[in-house]
Amino acid sequence: MNLSKRYDGDSGALSKKGDAPPFAIRGVDLEVEEGDFFTLLGPSGCGKSTTLRSIAGLETPTSGAISLAGSALFEGQEGHLPRVNVPVNRRALGMVFQSYAIWPHMSVFDNVAFPLQVMARAVRPSKAEITRRVDRMLETMELSRFADRPATMLSGGQQQRLALGRAIVTEPDLLLLDEPLSNLDAKLRESLRFELRRLQRELGITTVYVTHDQAEALALSSKIAVMSEGKVEQIGTPREIYTEPASKFVANFIGTANFIEGRVLSVANGFVILETCHGQLEINTSADIAVGSAAIASLRPESLEITPRGHISGKNFLDGVIVGRAYQGDSIDYIIRVGDDELKARTSTEASFARGEDVSVFLAESKAKLVPVA
Repeated sequence: MNLSKRYDGDSGALSKKGDAPPFAIRGVDLEVEEGDFFTLLGPSGCGKSTTLRSIAGLETPTSGAISLAGSALFEGQEGHLPRVNVPVNRRALGMVFQSYAIWPHMSVFDNVAFPLQVMARAVRPSKAEITRRVDRMLETMELSRFADRPATMLSGGQQQRLALGRAIVTEPDLLLLDEPLSNLDAKLRESLRFELRRLQRELGITTVYVTHDQAEALALSSKIAVMSEGKVEQIGTPREIYTEPASKFVANFIGTANFIEGRVLSVANGFVILETCHGQLEINTSADIAVGSAAIASLRPESLEITPRGHISGKNFLDGVIVGRAYQGDSIDYIIRVGDDELKARTSTEASFARGEDVSVFLAESKAKLVPVA
């Protein structure tokens, strides 16, 4: 794909300083397989929505290529008119925006039927077929009993399902979702994540989803592309992204992570000895890293074990003091000061430590991950 897009959309324009305008996305290369639920994840301004809109045809990339099922949708080179640029209405895509854009003057049935009714005459289904497909879609979305109701009289969750049904009823080759759950309250958003994933699996529709919500991406996706500053940092399954982050940015953005910087003293038999300001840490890793190079140990809060000070000692034990704690119901979050650093740990409620208590923190060598220094 190697997709790039400048902010002002004018590939030939120069700024007042004589520089080319900056890129919203640069060198984005993605491959979405049939049936995937593929998520573009990253903070605001990272380029994920620009990528999605470029796929949809709502943005014209500066350069690169986009294809769907072997057919080119866009091909272009910076400084030249695109060789291929298929119009939005001919890309056979479905799209749901952050704002559902429900037509307020139409009923629920008519909202879903409208995309079929305005199709080109040569491919437009018959009235009977439109009714059949809309009825089936409303049943799938559990909206059948609201078919005659004005669309604006639906709840937020129902409007979200209506917008999704309207996008799917045309049986698109690809479904694009741009943060469709962000306008819902937290509890409803969580329940609809599972509903959305269930529908996607049942219908078998290939989906590209945009979100800045890490928990949402982990719960929904078969593949995730983490983006930062217009580039893709890492692509992988949710488990790979969480447990094997390719960079400090990914480790820090996906969930919570502690970082301890150091220098590699030795590499042998899949183990690295990292010299840090807190002493030596032994880490089990398959990373290709040279002796003497700088590296960062990334530690998830749930991978840290807390014991009373002096209760046990050995390699990968750090002495510290509890400076903060928060009861979470099924777990307890701690902040532990170790030297000049503060580590976050999450443990079960079976053992409890008080603020000010001296403790030791154990870092399991198989759970610590090495990430390169940027």
